[in-house]
Amino acid sequence: MLVLFSFAMVVPTFAKTNYYDFTMEYRAVNGADKKRFYELNKGPAKISGEQWELSKLPNANGPNTVYYELRNKSTGKDYGTVTSRPRADGKVNKVSGKYTGIGGGNKYYLFIYKIERDGRTITGKGKVSN
Repeated sequence: MLVLFSFAMVVPTFAKTNYYDFTMEYRAVNGADKKRFYELNKGPAKISGEQWELSKLPNANGPNTVYYELRNKSTGKDYGTVTSRPRADGKVNKVSGKYTGIGGGNKYYLFIYKIERDGRTITGKGKVSN
């Protein structure tokens, strides 16, 4: 009697969750300059967090939209931009969106910026995961 067994090996893929925080006094915060790199799996990723105004100059305008761009350190490629406009009253508002085309690995970072200075210091925190 011949008995054959077949085994299927399932390798679970665990979600990668990376936390971020920042304070932007001027126009940009570059995660690469601050050595804040994230590990992500292949596939889409999402950002979820919050931001708020920490302080403002007497002649501040805006608040201007804040852009959250996910980039790859090795190639410089970006995987999309998520935008969120801070509230003028200093209260917390949400940051939420998706990035696509991620190849996996551990050299991703956030480049967070405003197109122009508005005299407001913005701070925020959250996570990038997939």
